[in-house]
Amino acid sequence: MRTALLCARKDLLRMARDPVGLGVWLGMPILVALALLALFGREDPRPQGVLFIADDDRTFLSSLAARAYTQGELGQMITTRAVPLEEGRRRMQAGEGSALLVIPKGFSAAVLGSGRATLELVTNPSQAILPGMLEEITEILADGAWYLQQLAGEDLRRFTELSGRPPDRMIADFSLRIAHLIDRVGGYVDPPVIDVVRDAPPSEAAGPVPVTSLMFPSMVSMAVLFLAYGYAGDIWREKLGGTLLRTAVTPVSMSQWLGGKLLALGVLFGSVGLAALVVAKLALDLSVHNGALSVCWVVVAGLGMHLLMLLLQIAAGDIRTAHVTANITVMTLAMLGGSFFPFEMMPAWLARAGQWTPNGWALLKLRGMLDGSADAAGIASAFGIAAAVSGLLFWWASRRLRNRFVL
Repeated sequence: MRTALLCARKDLLRMARDPVGLGVWLGMPILVALALLALFGREDPRPQGVLFIADDDRTFLSSLAARAYTQGELGQMITTRAVPLEEGRRRMQAGEGSALLVIPKGFSAAVLGSGRATLELVTNPSQAILPGMLEEITEILADGAWYLQQLAGEDLRRFTELSGRPPDRMIADFSLRIAHLIDRVGGYVDPPVIDVVRDAPPSEAAGPVPVTSLMFPSMVSMAVLFLAYGYAGDIWREKLGGTLLRTAVTPVSMSQWLGGKLLALGVLFGSVGLAALVVAKLALDLSVHNGALSVCWVVVAGLGMHLLMLLLQIAAGDIRTAHVTANITVMTLAMLGGSFFPFEMMPAWLARAGQWTPNGWALLKLRGMLDGSADAAGIASAFGIAAAVSGLLFWWASRRLRNRFVL
C-alpha cells in the first residue's frame, strides 16, 4: 500500500506541474454552468411566439376575442401584435410568427346572432407547440359564441335592434333570466352530480423540468468521460519516456504502480465532482440530493471509464493507432450515452441503446442520485456493479501492462 501511495504522490506532483491542464479539467463544470446559464437561464423552459391579429371588425367584442389569447399562462408565451391583413400574411410567409388571426368585419353581429362570420387562423407549419395551443383557443372561442347564442341569443338580438338605451324593465328581465339559468345549471356543477373517488391519493403532478436540470448531469458525464480519456493516453508518455520499463525492473509490481495512478486520478475525479456540485447549487440554483454519494459515484464511474480507455490504449500497436481508436470510441460513447444530448432529446430507439453504454448507465445512476429518485438498494447495487467491473478491468489492465505493453 505504501508503494501505491508513493506512486500516487508522484502522479499528483506531475499533475500539479501542469496547472493549465489541471485548470481545464477542474474548470469544465464552471464553463458548462456558464454556458447553460447564458443559453437557458434559471427559469423553466417556455416556448415563445408571436400572434399577428388582423382585426377588420374593430368592435368591443372583437377586442375581447383578441385578448383571450393572452390570458393566464398563455400570456407569458404569446405576444400579440395588431397588423393589417396584408402585412400579417406577408410576415407569416416569412415565418416571423406562430400564427395569424383574422377577425372579419361583422364578427360582433355574428356573435349576437344577426349574421355569420368565420375566424381564420393561419398557423406556422415550422412550429409544433404554440400553433396547436392557438388552434384550441380559437375552437373554444367559437364554441363559446355558439353557447352564448343558445342561452341568450334572443335577448341579445332584441338589444341590437334597439336604437337607443334599452328600457330598465328589459334589462331587469334579462338579468333575472340569466340568474335563473345560473341557478338551474348550478344544480349540475355545484356540487357535481358525479363524484369521483380515488382509491389512492394522486401523486403530485410533475411540472416542467428546467433545461439546466436536464442537461447538467449530461455535461458532468461528458467532463468525466473526457477526463478518463485524456489521462488514459498518459500511458504512452510513460512508455516512450522509459518510466514504464524502469518500473518493470524494480520490485514494484504493475498492480501497485497502476493502483497509485488510479489513486491520484481518483483525487482529480473527486475534485471535478465536488466542483460540479458547488456550481450546480450556487450558479444554477439546482436542488441536489445525495451530494456526497454523487461525488463518490463520479470517482468510481470515472475510474471505471479510465480503465476502459486505458485498455484501448494498450491494446493498440502504436501511439497513432491508440489515439485514433480512443478518439472514435470516446466520441461514439459521448453521442450515444447522453453526454452530448440528454436521453429525453434523443429518438426513443437511440436512447434505449445509449442507456446500455457504460457512460449512459453511469449517467442514469448519477441523475437518480442527484434528483433523489434512487433508493438505497439501487445505489448500493450500482456501486457494487461498478466496483466489480472496475476490479475486473484493473486486473486485465495490470496483466496487459506486465506481459505485453512494457517492451
